[in-house]
Amino acid sequence: MKNKIILKKAVEIIICAGFLFSCGLTRVYANDNENNAKRLTWTKAVDVLLKNNPQNQSAKLSLDASRSQLDYSRASLFPRLSASGSHNVLDRSDIRSHSYSLSASQPLFSPALSSEARRADLGIKKSESDYNTVKNNLLFKLAQTFAQLSYAKESLKLSNEILKRRTKNVEILRLKYRAGRESKAALLETESILKQALWTHENYRRDFIIAERNLNKLLGRRTYAKIDIGELPKSPVPPESFKDLAGRISYHPALKSKKFALDMARESVSKAKSSHLPTASADGNYSWSGINFSDNIPSWSAGASISWSFYTGGQNTASVDLAKTNQNGLIAELKNVKDTTYLNAEDKFLSWRLSDAYMEVIESSLKAVDARSWLVSGRYLTGKASYFEWTSVEEQLISAQKRVLEAKRNLIISYAAFLNSLGMRLYDKIN
Repeated sequence: MKNKIILKKAVEIIICAGFLFSCGLTRVYANDNENNAKRLTWTKAVDVLLKNNPQNQSAKLSLDASRSQLDYSRASLFPRLSASGSHNVLDRSDIRSHSYSLSASQPLFSPALSSEARRADLGIKKSESDYNTVKNNLLFKLAQTFAQLSYAKESLKLSNEILKRRTKNVEILRLKYRAGRESKAALLETESILKQALWTHENYRRDFIIAERNLNKLLGRRTYAKIDIGELPKSPVPPESFKDLAGRISYHPALKSKKFALDMARESVSKAKSSHLPTASADGNYSWSGINFSDNIPSWSAGASISWSFYTGGQNTASVDLAKTNQNGLIAELKNVKDTTYLNAEDKFLSWRLSDAYMEVIESSLKAVDARSWLVSGRYLTGKASYFEWTSVEEQLISAQKRVLEAKRNLIISYAAFLNSLGMRLYDKIN
């Protein structure tokens, strides 16, 4: 009977434990789903940036203003219609008079208006290139901030592991010191290293908080909002030569903007030259008038007019010279931008290759140091290695782990910088 009661109690305990365990799993899965829902991926961060960032919004408004300018310039080439009317009453009289008219005009020959419309059309293309430049720079800044936050997060995680390791080392040294197998100086040094690790951990914690704030600011979010970021796009293996990618520089939005600015300057020269030419337009008018609404006398007129300002005191010639000077200045500026863009892109390419090569070096170094640390730690615990050899390998391992995190951050930033130098974005494919 007693055994049955014990068995029954055991079954009840197992059932309760299973129920609590299932509830715990459900809660864990719910928390995981909630965290995944709140995770800020790179693609989502790009969407939030382009939607909320004030600099991007300002560039968009400038593009809208250029489109409005084109509509305004084209409107001057279309017919103009106007209407007028009047109604008068004479003092101390029943006489009332009225008149109404419709007028129309159409430019027939006006090179200045045509040049201004073409210039406005080029202005839209230039504004689009300027907007793409602003957007690319913002996305590069986002990649930097994103990578810095990821680095700060991984550094804080590594710092926690180092703290656990340092705490364990102090316990080992205390046991060895009490057993008379280690000096007091070694114990004091190990305790000092632990305190320094605590101080370093606070620095990493500060860096993580600042990186989180900077990303929130860039995205236009609440400054103190918590962010759980996803991974950045991986850096591919760099090509052997920059020449294979140099052709993409011609599509750089900053370079295209300068080309459109030069085309606009050429249209300004054409507009200035057109001031020496005559202009022609067609005009028409239809009106009717009468007294006391009894007599309506209609009339109409139609004709064409030509205007030519053949002498303006040298003003037209001066405007042509000014436009040509601006054009020549933009030609020289375009050449400078071409050379600067090419050199900058090649420099970023070489930096990317160096970062990629260093990544392989530091990862192989970490593997070697990690293996040596495991070996030396075992020998130190058995008394076959000295304290100084053990601590030296520990420091080398920690230093290698930190350098790996720095190398990962620098690699993705150098890759993003290279794409930005080509006028591309981090999610664009270079091959």
